[in-house]
Amino acid sequence: LGTSVWCGVFGRHLGLDRSELEELALGGLMLDVGKVRLPKDFLVRTGTLTGEEFEQMKAHVDHSLRILAKTQNLSNKVMRMVATHHERWDGSGYPMGLRGEQTPIFGRIAGLVDAFDAMTTPRPYAAPVSPHQAISELYENRGVVFQTELVEQFIQACGVYPTGSLVELTSGEVAVVIGLNGTRRLRPKIMVLLDKDKQPCPDFPTLDLSQTSNDIGVAHGLAPGSYGIDMDSLFL
Repeated sequence: LGTSVWCGVFGRHLGLDRSELEELALGGLMLDVGKVRLPKDFLVRTGTLTGEEFEQMKAHVDHSLRILAKTQNLSNKVMRMVATHHERWDGSGYPMGLRGEQTPIFGRIAGLVDAFDAMTTPRPYAAPVSPHQAISELYENRGVVFQTELVEQFIQACGVYPTGSLVELTSGEVAVVIGLNGTRRLRPKIMVLLDKDKQPCPDFPTLDLSQTSNDIGVAHGLAPGSYGIDMDSLFL
């Protein structure tokens, strides 16, 4: 679901029309449906897979396509998106080893978004990283693993500190990003959760850092769950 939402957000930023956004979001939702046909152990294991097991894991793409082939009213764009979301710009991906623009644009978008969502989501074999760290890793891999232009546009779409990111301010306070500023991306809109002593605030003041003095800003991003903050329970 997270990948589906980010696909929609990114597609809207790129100026896709409504029908294309619906296809892109649907494709994001269906990317890994084939994993239901993999051994459950593969999906919950905390250790690494063996080489043979990883080859079996890669077969989830084919499983997805077989499942979706039996589903009515799916467009060719969605099918190709699912088929190519693990292809990579430098040809290092799978299952076909496509290079550059041989991968359709929906597949390139899906690969980028899927990687971002995977890095920022808890997995059995890896703790999540902060959205800021994930953005940095995507940027480091621009022109190699992912298309440079798409990486740069994705950063424009979600910001250096994406909405929902936990950040520590230069004042020592901890906040969550609740909105972006198009012209000042390093100074987002925030809601302060913890004071400088890392104690919960009696209320949650909101600040637009683009409208404040430069004395207060984002010092760095924080990993999900930092200081015991449970975002789900906080906002539900």
